[in-house]
Amino acid sequence: MIAMRASEIAEVIGGRLHGTDFLFSGSVVIDSREAETGSLFAALPGEHVDGHDYVLAAAENGAILALVAHDLGATEISLIVVPDVAAALMLLAAEVRTRLPHLTVVGITGSQGKTTTKDMLLQVLKQFDETVAPKDSFNNEIGLPLTILKCTQKTKYLVLEFGATHIGDIEKLASIANIDVAVVLVVGSAHVGEFGSVENIAQAKFELVQSLSDGGVAVLGTYDPHTIDMALRAPGQVVTFGPHGKIHAEKMSLIDGEPTFLVHDQKIHLHFTGAHQVANAEATLAICEALNLDRTQVVAGLNAARPLSKWRMERSHTLGGALLLNDCYNANPESMAAALVTVAEIGSERAGRAVAILGEMRELGESSRSAHESIGRLVAQLEISRLVGIGEAGETMVKAALVEGHQDAHSFGDHDAALRFVEADLRSRDVILVKASRGTHLEGIAARLAGGVS
Repeated sequence: MIAMRASEIAEVIGGRLHGTDFLFSGSVVIDSREAETGSLFAALPGEHVDGHDYVLAAAENGAILALVAHDLGATEISLIVVPDVAAALMLLAAEVRTRLPHLTVVGITGSQGKTTTKDMLLQVLKQFDETVAPKDSFNNEIGLPLTILKCTQKTKYLVLEFGATHIGDIEKLASIANIDVAVVLVVGSAHVGEFGSVENIAQAKFELVQSLSDGGVAVLGTYDPHTIDMALRAPGQVVTFGPHGKIHAEKMSLIDGEPTFLVHDQKIHLHFTGAHQVANAEATLAICEALNLDRTQVVAGLNAARPLSKWRMERSHTLGGALLLNDCYNANPESMAAALVTVAEIGSERAGRAVAILGEMRELGESSRSAHESIGRLVAQLEISRLVGIGEAGETMVKAALVEGHQDAHSFGDHDAALRFVEADLRSRDVILVKASRGTHLEGIAARLAGGVS
């Protein structure tokens, strides 16, 4: 973080300093295990644990300052007592952003692809100057301020992810970030159960574009009608990407599941699995166009980039040599369809079987059953060799696949039974996709298939 006195931090966030005043410039953490020498520990109340119980542990790991919601009495470290620790993090992040006027901030939202695009962009921007980006998917009212607080006076680029489950969420987060480039990748049906409609999701995503400061640029996909419409309503300059955009891929093909394509006659070979990754690369190129960065160097950075975040088409192999694609971080109808197309294409290329182990896509509301039935039918239409459905949603997919004419679709009520069935008939040329929403914990199946422990 930028250097600030502890008393200054207390004043900014409306707190009271208990203990020694000093100049602070360390890291800000919410997990006592991540505390290090000179760090600040924010004691957040949790669903199962209370961060206040770990202030001592954070101090033992090197923390010298803590944000707390009540006085803990005599402690080894200085405390700043605030009414609300999460709100204090937002206030502190807003102040840090204000004190870094030279910082260029890119905000990314969309129904899918945020984290992969962030990973690609981080690796490209680091070629040009010091860049900060979120850990994993830190895209909410805790993760976003923590990311801003990683910035120092040397930071040139800050990449932020914006997630939302309600209208107004992105507007609130954007209010502290002062975005220079607002990116909307795609509007899909993820979280439709909470938003009520895709139109409401589009409204929420557009909040990021509306937050742009004067001179800001909107980078918008052209993969759905809602982002295309945003280009007509954006307040300033717009750079588009995708099939109808200024930045668009041509002559795309797959090599072992990895896309190769041309953009403005420059060849790109992504080391990310699936044709759907092309959209994320197009977005990265469009962002760099908005930043006026040298396209040749940007392309070189994309060609060198590798996946950074776990469980997003993460490649490994079973002990018998089958290719394993762990895409268990999240799932919605659009991302599920893209993953299924990918596993079908790789299976054909390897002259092996494509096996899909699928679980529930959550937060789909009243459309959940029809969405799962559609995925089951798609499995049959893509001629994916085997479908293994987990749980009630998996059974819905399997029944739909069988009605569509699939000959090798099976449902299981628990992970162990599904795993035993799959392991009993694995072949070295098989390619296996494991995918579901995060809360189903199918990553345990993927880990055991790869020879690990779930």
